[in-house]
Amino acid sequence: MIFDLYKFHQSPAALNAALRHVSSVIAEGGKALIVADDATIAFVQQAGLVSEFVRVRGLLHKLAALRDLARSSGLRKVPLFVSHAVAFGPVALLLGRRFKLIYWCQGVVAAEMRLSGDRWHRILAMHLLETYAILRADAVLAVSTQMANYWRGRLSRKSEVYVVPCAPRTGIIPGIVRRPMSFCYVGGASPWQCIGKMLEIFQKIQECAPDCTLTVVTRDVDEFRSELQRAGLANSHSICITTLNGADELSDFLSGIEFGFLLRDPHLVNAVSSPIKFGEYISCGVTPIISEGIGDYSEILRNRGFRSVMSEGKPIMCENFLARPDDALLLAKQLFSAEACRSTYKSIIEG
Repeated sequence: MIFDLYKFHQSPAALNAALRHVSSVIAEGGKALIVADDATIAFVQQAGLVSEFVRVRGLLHKLAALRDLARSSGLRKVPLFVSHAVAFGPVALLLGRRFKLIYWCQGVVAAEMRLSGDRWHRILAMHLLETYAILRADAVLAVSTQMANYWRGRLSRKSEVYVVPCAPRTGIIPGIVRRPMSFCYVGGASPWQCIGKMLEIFQKIQECAPDCTLTVVTRDVDEFRSELQRAGLANSHSICITTLNGADELSDFLSGIEFGFLLRDPHLVNAVSSPIKFGEYISCGVTPIISEGIGDYSEILRNRGFRSVMSEGKPIMCENFLARPDDALLLAKQLFSAEACRSTYKSIIEG
């Protein structure tokens, strides 16, 4: 299988999730060939993934490389993994007859652009590109059941929509003792990440658990300091901000934490999502504190008896924050099973 990961280094979280797909194909005994730019290939090699690469310098060079790979393969149709609607269009129009096109749909991008206030003509163009990719692809990989149902309902796809959630590269580090009532947030400080709401909830938790702590892991240090200033927490000794590098450092940190925040506003973008942050938390035994309507995850937690799903108007009480590291680890094993991912790819390739 060929993986088009051109320019993926610009989104490390998406690249890490894509590498899970590459690993699944390799583990199933298949051959994975990555077509990418130098920066993305360097990232993949640093991650320790063993694969073959084709280096490309631009869009035209990439299309020429894909054409040559299809010709030399000896196959009637070569499986090709494409992960962005903008990249999908040229490949499908110019080389579609040579490939079995697998479109990895990570989100409803036009809706994301609308949420961020992009210009209407760019949103419309992306909507058309997404619609074409979903209808033209030989198989679609969605990141959640909610997303799969969304596209099935809107476009009445005849071919299958498969679900493979975004999986983390983190994992529990044995022997690390979790600090009681320790909370964390891992991520940026964009408005859609609801930092103000998180700090408001943490302040209410402090009222019933004065010794609780919050550690923020982010590269947006200045933005977070501004958020703390607005919340009147700039001088709080219970909150610290730090920066970590790589999955190993993050795993080490999360293995000592009880709770992790993942809050979002009600919106289509969040309703169909599969936040990698959720996977990072539960893979290290961290109990997520999440909003309603985040992909499949809010309902999954509620069905398993977690009381940390924050619905609108729900009172903040310390009894709702019961750390369940063993249950979180079990959930991670079930959601991100390598066997399930390999089985999905086997169905796609053989189907």
